[in-house]
Amino acid sequence: MAKGSNCSRWVLCSLVKLVFNDAYISTKIHHRQVSPLRRPPTAAIAGRARVPGFGTRVNRVCVRAVISEGDKKKTMVETSKELNESAVESGGWVDVRAVITIRKKMKENLNEKIEDQWEYVVNGMGQGICLQLISDQIDPVTKSGKSIESYVRGWMPKPLSHPHIVAYMANFKVPHDFGCPGAILITNFHGKEFYLTEIVVHGFKEGPIFFPANSWIHSRKDNPESRIIFKNKAYIPSQTPPGIKDLRREDLLSIRGNGKGERKMHDRIYDYAPYNDLGNPDKGEDLARPVLSGEEMPYPRRCRTGRPPTKSEPFSESRIEKPHPVYVPRDETFEEIKQNTFSAGRLKALLHNLIPSIASALSSSDISFKCFSEIDKLYNDGVVLKDEEQNIIDNQFLGNLMRRVLTAGQQLLKYEIPAIIKSDRFVWLRDNEFARQTLAGGQPKQELHLHRMSVEEAIENKRLFILDYHDMLLPFMERMNSLPGRKAYASRTVFVCTRTDYPYAADGLLIWSAIKELVESYVEHFYPEPGLVTSDLELQAWWNEVKNKGHYDKRNEPWWPKLDTKEDLCGILTTMIWIASGQHAAINFGQYPFGGYVPNRPTLMRKLIPHEDEPEYEKFIHNPQRFFLSSLPTQLQATKVMAVQDTLSTHSPDEEYLGQVHHLQSHCNSDHQVQIMFKKFSSKLEEIEKTINARNKDIRLRNRSGAGIPPYELLLPLSGPGVTGRGIPNSVSI
Repeated sequence: MAKGSNCSRWVLCSLVKLVFNDAYISTKIHHRQVSPLRRPPTAAIAGRARVPGFGTRVNRVCVRAVISEGDKKKTMVETSKELNESAVESGGWVDVRAVITIRKKMKENLNEKIEDQWEYVVNGMGQGICLQLISDQIDPVTKSGKSIESYVRGWMPKPLSHPHIVAYMANFKVPHDFGCPGAILITNFHGKEFYLTEIVVHGFKEGPIFFPANSWIHSRKDNPESRIIFKNKAYIPSQTPPGIKDLRREDLLSIRGNGKGERKMHDRIYDYAPYNDLGNPDKGEDLARPVLSGEEMPYPRRCRTGRPPTKSEPFSESRIEKPHPVYVPRDETFEEIKQNTFSAGRLKALLHNLIPSIASALSSSDISFKCFSEIDKLYNDGVVLKDEEQNIIDNQFLGNLMRRVLTAGQQLLKYEIPAIIKSDRFVWLRDNEFARQTLAGGQPKQELHLHRMSVEEAIENKRLFILDYHDMLLPFMERMNSLPGRKAYASRTVFVCTRTDYPYAADGLLIWSAIKELVESYVEHFYPEPGLVTSDLELQAWWNEVKNKGHYDKRNEPWWPKLDTKEDLCGILTTMIWIASGQHAAINFGQYPFGGYVPNRPTLMRKLIPHEDEPEYEKFIHNPQRFFLSSLPTQLQATKVMAVQDTLSTHSPDEEYLGQVHHLQSHCNSDHQVQIMFKKFSSKLEEIEKTINARNKDIRLRNRSGAGIPPYELLLPLSGPGVTGRGIPNSVSI
């Protein structure tokens, strides 16, 4: 999918925030499935008040920090009541206060703690953060939104209910005819970025006005432009209040690339580039890779990084090496908890591969599994060195250190038992289980039972499925099988659905229907008139970009849906949300539960089944089990793949699932009707979870329940952390 969004971005944002409520999605859409328009940058808004430089004092500002401990939600309610009661109107002016909430790192090193103390001092002096309220009404003099500014100020603010959440307060004196603020400009004078969760403005007759951000605010030294934060009210372009129309356009420009320059880590810019960085030809010809683009190798575009070309191939982009990070739009990077979880997974993967790597280095060749019990030991005992291998290690000068590492990581050396063999070690051998997992492979020919149906009837009744790798892989088979230790078949596998219960389809349709119902009600709410879809220039430009830039190589295909009606829009959005949520969950989070047992889903085979005239045929006939195990990946190959699958199948503790809203994002939309829609959607998902659990307990549904068969839970909406084989996150995170 293309990245970013240009469609009536506030309207679609509210929907995407409801369904994809990730911390990295702010009032402007910067979701990885859609992408902003590309137009040349425009000048800043005419007549907009200049943001004072560092050290400039604003005479009208009276600022202080008032933060209390305790439950955040209760605190915010009490603070809101107190602030609104304290709003004073005198002489045509109204005292207004803004509470800005910032999230700090949960684990800080000494330097970061010192920097935080300095930030408190700078904020206390009123020289760290500048806020500028922008009215939704036009100033007749400047012809742009009315504005008034103030500095955030506070001395050593106390934490809220979360120790890493801090809040500051700024005071404004606002004219009585200012109108309602529709946006806030925020300028960060600190030397580093900070994470802004939200700004709440108190004192207006409308009550507390929320400006959700959930975004990183860059330092002014990195980018002199102020960030724009809009209030939690969604508008299509034609209904945007006049005072913030220019800001809407300017904010869209700020995340749009122009195909030039190298991206910096603080950027939030989305742009397109072909996959031309898969190889590293500067290190050797054997590391060169073709560019995935054009008629011969059509492929969706990636997020452009703008790195310089390689020296040997100008059309290839140079790769970035560790420890330097790869550019990702700033708000799309892993949150701290998820990054820590991912780092822990890498350590676990390192320990999982440590002993097989040592054994492989001490052996003349990589070691194969000799029997199934050796595979079982990966889960029961972990990976251990043989006595002679341990003696060699002990005789080395690092022997004591290595022994300590292995002792400390003893528990981590064990793999979790995959779901596929928890109840029955050999359930994976059955053909019906093979079909249940819908895997194609080089299976022996099986008798085709159509249960009194002809082939034509099976096709007509949608009961016959063919997973065909033959035509796709056949041109490459000779080259693939010439590689040492790499063998494959160009298989064509036929499946016949003999039972009415097809878990992925049955459960998936429930999730799809719930998403579709939410999208339809949402689209009807914001586009009640048929002509509003075609007249929405942002929406049409967004869809044009998805096709013509995100999928440039396939832009002229006839199968692209049009975007002329509300029905077209509902279909497009439902498909996008389903792909990034339900479909991805069904594909991704079962990798370790089903593929973590190597014989069930080997990622490669090292031998083909021998023909009768080949020397190995006798070995195959004499001991087929041993021959099969020698065909599987080696211990080192297998444990590497298992470690990757374990990492990819793991849910982070801060994962947000379909139908959930994080408590720090509870004010993402002020529209009461939209809130009702989302509550209905959440309730629907709760009902679906009960339905799926009931289906998995129904003994009549043999594809879900039976001896040794793990229940189909991949489309259960909620999950806990870790490898659970269930849970639908709001979006693709890797």
